[in-house]
Order: sequence, then structure tokens, then C-alpha cells
Amino acid sequence: MRAVFSRLLSPVAVVLLSTGCAAAPAQPATPDAAPAATAGARPECEQLCGGGDACYRLGVAHDADDAARAAELYRQACNCGDALGCNDLGFAHERGRGVAEDRARALALYTRSCELGNLLGCKNAGVLHHDGAGAAPDLPKALALYRRACYGGQPGGCNNLAMMLERGEGTPANAPAAIALYRKACQLGAANACTSYGYLFEKGSSVPRDDQEARAFYEKGCAGGDAQGCANLKLMVEAGRGGVLGPKR
Repeated sequence: MRAVFSRLLSPVAVVLLSTGCAAAPAQPATPDAAPAATAGARPECEQLCGGGDACYRLGVAHDADDAARAAELYRQACNCGDALGCNDLGFAHERGRGVAEDRARALALYTRSCELGNLLGCKNAGVLHHDGAGAAPDLPKALALYRRACYGGQPGGCNNLAMMLERGEGTPANAPAAIALYRKACQLGAANACTSYGYLFEKGSSVPRDDQEARAFYEKGCAGGDAQGCANLKLMVEAGRGGVLGPKR
């Protein structure tokens, strides 16, 4: 079996900041509401945190223990134009973490994150267009967003684009392009792409069957945390296929 389409939260190291936002009382997240504005007033995120990036990082610090507080801080960051804040608020709405589950709202936030230059937001918006976020799937939009993410070096975008090209979803099937994209995604760090690449070699799908290559890439996928890669690797080890572990690709 192979890995599935992926979506992610923004990878950011937690930075503890001593700002006014840390002492501000928690409020329910209301991401549809525009920030309060008066003539000459600073944006709400600047008043509370000192800027969008500061609100975002404080949101990350609260994410594990207070999802509602984190979502409110992501909202503040997004309203100040912080692309990562928009992405992570979208993730919160997609999963119902600290806010109401709302896939249409999640799509709007991922799209805004993408427009602000965050390639992970582009990939995540692509996933919801692919799945259909409260509406019919839009495969051409999904393809365009995956391409934008992948060409910018976002590994999940390359993996998901490869899947669509392999399956001929929304575009004619293109096995050579799919193979190249799986390998690129794997090299960029998408563990599930390593698993998918290995699966092609195990089954001889559009490439010569090669158990050693399959096992090597399952090993790489498993080392990167992909459960399907570990499961496939275990089956090959038990069957004595593919030689010894450890080839580096």
C-alpha cells in the first residue's frame, strides 16, 4: 500500500516572547470578524502582541495546551497579514481545534495564506479543493495549487501533484512526471513520497521491478515517520526480499 494525501501545520520552533499579548485575557476565537479599527488606531495584533509574527509565535506556544487561545492568536496574526497565522487558523478550522469545524472557512484561510506567500498554505488549499471543501472537488484548482507549492520547493505539494499525475486526476496520466515528482518530494523530505516511490519499484509500476530499490525507499519513508513505509518495509523484511537494510538514496 502507499501513502495518502497530506496536509500540515506550519513547522515553527516555539519562541517564548515577553509581550503584552501574554497577559491579555483570552477571548473566543472569531475569525470571521474583522479587527476593530478606529481612525489612527494600530491593528489589533499590534496593540496586543506587537505584530502579526509575535501573535503567531505566541499561538504556537499555546497550541498544545489551549487550542482556543491559540486559534485567537492565529486570528490576530492572520488579520495582520501573517501567512503562517492564516495557515494554522485554517488548520484549526479544518480539524475543529479550538474553533468550530468549518472546511469552507479553512479553505478561505489556506487560500489567503497562499496569497501571502506561504507554500504550505497553497498545498493545504489544494488538498481541500481536491477533497471538496463543502462543495464538489475542483481538480484543476488542486493541480494548480500543488504545482505552485511544488515548484516553490514544498515537498507535500510535489507528493500530491505526483499522485494526481500518476492517477490521471484532472489531467492526462503522466507516469514519467509522477515518478520524477515522487523522487523530488522524497528528496525534499516528504516521507510518504519515499514510500510511494518505493511502491512503484515493488510493483514494477511504470519502472522495472526492483526489490532492493523498493526496500531502500521504504526504509527512508519509515525513518521519516511514515507508518505505511514501516509496514511495507516489515513485509519485505519478513519475506527476505530486497537484501540488507541501509542503502542510501
